[in-house]
Formats: sequence, C-alpha cells, structure tokens
Amino acid sequence: MSIEEKEFQELAPLSGVRQDPLSQYLNAGDKPSFYANGFQAGLTHSDCYLIFNQNKSDKVAITLPLSTIKSLKNVLSQMESDYEKQFGIKVL
Repeated sequence: MSIEEKEFQELAPLSGVRQDPLSQYLNAGDKPSFYANGFQAGLTHSDCYLIFNQNKSDKVAITLPLSTIKSLKNVLSQMESDYEKQFGIKVL
C-alpha cells in the first residue's frame, strides 16, 4: 500500500453517517469542493489528466502522475468493495 493510499484510508473511513473525518475535511470551507457525475480521462507520456463533469459540463481538470493514478485506482477499488460489503448493494 502506498503512502497516499494509507493517508487516504486513515482520512476517509467508510461510515453510514457522513460525519466522518473526510466529511469534516470537505466541509471545512477552506478549499474548493465540486460535485461530479461524469468524467473524462486521458494520458500523456508521463501523466494522466482527469476532467470532472457536472451534467455534461466540464467543471474541474486535474493532472496526476501515473503512480498517483495507480494508487487512486487501488483506493477506489477498495472503497467500492467496502461499500458493497457494508451495504449489500452491488455498484454497477
């Protein structure tokens, strides 16, 4: 597990009530926060870019090194698995 994954997991435990540390962090108001219901992704020779959309309108673009994308993929996969186990709902 990478440092990024460990830090994220410590910050964002799955909880049925959204008063966990991640929610507190996001609601602190000292950083931008966006809701996205879509995304686009692409690659360069050394980075990945993600463009997050809201109702088919581009809202946020970020560029990440490929090693961070791999860590993010692992964290998201674990979050999906944890969610399905906790709530008994298969994410489609």
